[in-house]
Amino acid sequence: MRSLEGYEQALAKYGLQAHYREIGLREVEEGFVATLDLLEEARGSPRFITTDHLTAAGSIKALTKRGYRVPEDRSVMAIAFGEFANRDYPSLTALEWSPYDTSYRATLLMTEKLKQEDLPAQQILVAPELVIRESTKPAP
Repeated sequence: MRSLEGYEQALAKYGLQAHYREIGLREVEEGFVATLDLLEEARGSPRFITTDHLTAAGSIKALTKRGYRVPEDRSVMAIAFGEFANRDYPSLTALEWSPYDTSYRATLLMTEKLKQEDLPAQQILVAPELVIRESTKPAP
């Protein structure tokens, strides 16, 4: 939910038009189909943001099928963990969360809950880091 809100705020800030598809998560084929659909709707769109590394792989596959080169013609980025973002070529620019930091905080919460069962539910937001790799290039 917050990702969509952030996306919409960033579009408004820079005066860009939104083009997105709600799809299932973690499916190469769904990223492929959604990207082909978006290419028809937003013919000049040079950038694609996906929810994970598998849908990003589908986007890159669709762009390549249509004759685009990544990142020369189109940029693709994802929300992913580094071990997945570095697996493919081009390596994936991604918003990443530290698996260590996330696991450490979860362990602290779980340990406190085991000590004191009546603790209220908590939400901890771990800030991501944008890691620039080969799947994007600077905007003109």
